[in-house]
Amino acid sequence: MLATAAMSALAVGAPARAADTPGTIDGWPAVEALVGNTLVVTRPDQPGGESAVFMLPDGTGRVAERKGGVADPPRAVQWAFRSDGLFCVSDPSGTASDGDCVTLSIAGDTATLAPKDGPAVAGKVLRGDAWQLDPAGAKSPVTGKAAARSLAGNTVVLMPLGGSGEVAAFYFLADGTGRSTRQDNAAETPDAFRWSLRDDGRLCFTDAGKGPADGDCLTVSITGDRVTLAGRDGRAAYGRLLDGDARGLAPATPATRAMIDALAGNTLVFARPDRPGEETTFYLQADGTGRALQGGGEGKPEPVRWSLWNDGRFCVFSARAKAPLEGDCATLSVAGDSVTFTAPGRPAMSGRILKGNARTL
Repeated sequence: MLATAAMSALAVGAPARAADTPGTIDGWPAVEALVGNTLVVTRPDQPGGESAVFMLPDGTGRVAERKGGVADPPRAVQWAFRSDGLFCVSDPSGTASDGDCVTLSIAGDTATLAPKDGPAVAGKVLRGDAWQLDPAGAKSPVTGKAAARSLAGNTVVLMPLGGSGEVAAFYFLADGTGRSTRQDNAAETPDAFRWSLRDDGRLCFTDAGKGPADGDCLTVSITGDRVTLAGRDGRAAYGRLLDGDARGLAPATPATRAMIDALAGNTLVFARPDRPGEETTFYLQADGTGRALQGGGEGKPEPVRWSLWNDGRFCVFSARAKAPLEGDCATLSVAGDSVTFTAPGRPAMSGRILKGNARTL
């Protein structure tokens, strides 16, 4: 059952903030609390100096030193939690030594780092990328309904915390259905699920014929291609947003495949009823990208993406967008080199397929 699978993936996640967890936490729960947050430590060897590390879910991070309000350029690091209970931050080009590792505990937003040899050091846990160490963090996160809509037509792969592998993949079809697979059943037929958006912007996984329950719904945040899915308890799962059906979870039916083959690598030309005598031209490449030109030979072609769903819906949308809007899609039928587009509330449009890049877009 997909809802159960999605929620169980949250077990690899972390509390949104250590300060939200009562009492003192140590070991792996303390490491979890740092993911997506910044740990700032006073440097005992540099009076007035501080070090900060921002931890990413995939076991990497960025670290910088600051003194007198001036910070050095951030550098890449790797982090790990060892089987002996030590938390390690080290250069990504090598393996962590004991000198890179400490015993970590957190109480509220105060962290204590105790090396094997030497006195313990106190630090502070700050929410998010407080020192702006991660270049990707400069992008504003997309949240709520806008984030959830970005999933349509695309795939989310979930990663184990601290690793770069994949534990699950979810392909979200634009019609509110989807396909998923998990690492432990990758050889089996993908599971089917339904997804929807609540008024509060949360993403809900549901079984056919049932309404979403609170436990089936997650908040979504997307920064670049990084995805965070969080439950009400503050625990989160982390992943990457990939274009299209990146893991082949919903292969095209024979009829859809035939239409894709007819379109890919060719030019689609049609006239809009509201613009008599004016053609719209799409050059559709096999990789799902293309170029569009409105009108005759004038103007500059715009980069686009295109997709064709198993239900016959054909979508063309801006290459800058993560997913098509409802107005970007219409039902497509193909007969030889003739095509017809239909959509609710809009007049039908006719067009034709020309071989290759016929308009040199």
